[in-house]
Amino acid sequence: MDYGSAPMFKAIITGSVLLLCRHINSAIDPINALWLCG
Repeated sequence: MDYGSAPMFKAIITGSVLLLCRHINSAIDPINALWLCG
């Protein structure tokens, strides 16, 4: 893996997880969202 791109890759993954958590929290299941985000 190119470690030069690791921070950007991590930021993209983190952002995707946060968006997923927010979507679940608002639309589907707040308890599961808290578990996923916590």
